[in-house]
Amino acid sequence: MKYRLLLIACLSVMLCLDSYGQQLISPKAGKSMVYFLRSSGTGSLINFKYFDGEQYLGKFSGRTCFTYECDPGAHIFWVAAENRDFVTA
Repeated sequence: MKYRLLLIACLSVMLCLDSYGQQLISPKAGKSMVYFLRSSGTGSLINFKYFDGEQYLGKFSGRTCFTYECDPGAHIFWVAAENRDFVTA
């Protein structure tokens, strides 16, 4: 099940990037690249603020992708708008 979710996530990123004409970005040596994406334009007027733990990463609205290069390892990523949602990766 875990690998199926990973495959679905990878395919979602590739489809999102393809729809915007973007290329996958390779991280620097010893780093990891994280892609945040919104596959729906619903709520495009709402700004979403993205975090890695307590570190503020930035905000964006609309249907787009957001990349973040970080150190490998466990992270708690979360987003804040009208509510909050968390994911451990």
